Amino acid sequence: MHLRALIVAMAVLLALATTASADDISVGGRTLSIMPPEGYCALDRSNPADARVMGTVEKSQADRNQVLMHFVPCTELEDWHAGRIAVYSIYGNVAVQLNNGTPTATRMSRTDFIDGMQAHMPTLDMKDIESEVNSKIEGMRLSGSQMLGVIDKDSNALYVALAMEVSANGENLAKSGVTTFTLLGPFVANTNMATAAMPGAYDRLLAIQKTYLANLVQQNH
Repeated sequence: MHLRALIVAMAVLLALATTASADDISVGGRTLSIMPPEGYCALDRSNPADARVMGTVEKSQADRNQVLMHFVPCTELEDWHAGRIAVYSIYGNVAVQLNNGTPTATRMSRTDFIDGMQAHMPTLDMKDIESEVNSKIEGMRLSGSQMLGVIDKDSNALYVALAMEVSANGENLAKSGVTTFTLLGPFVANTNMATAAMPGAYDRLLAIQKTYLANLVQQNH
């Protein structure tokens, strides 16, 4: 499993930070029903500002993951598109893992997959990941990256916390993120959400993710 690729992708969205209806997306010859969390809207590639963020995240994942949807709070989209805000308060995405360009599928049950991921969570070299991400993104640098470990697990997903600092435009910003590991249909998938580091950030992201994963998994048995 390309766990490293998922953590690299999460590191990129930590640096970045349409109505919530489901899109039918073709993945590996099957159709997945993908929607943003309630209150969040999907970014639109036809919008230049959205396309820039989508392209940066997708470049970071290259041939390792297929990003199915990017999403941000619906209440912030108008200001973002008008240039009245420089970043969103929360950014998220959904992706499936790729193996030689093909979505990774498994015959494992979701329960066995989640248990297996928890049992084999590796010790990653976050400095190495920082170097890889920094080589792919211009105008910002990551530092102080930490994988804080598993913060929750339920029948839908494994939930992992990350933290790091982002340097951009002369500012150093602390970021918090929660990424999940799950199966959508037979496909190995993850969802990522990130926000500015502040008291309660992980609790907030985790609560959103748990509700979101319950809906997402239900739509994609």
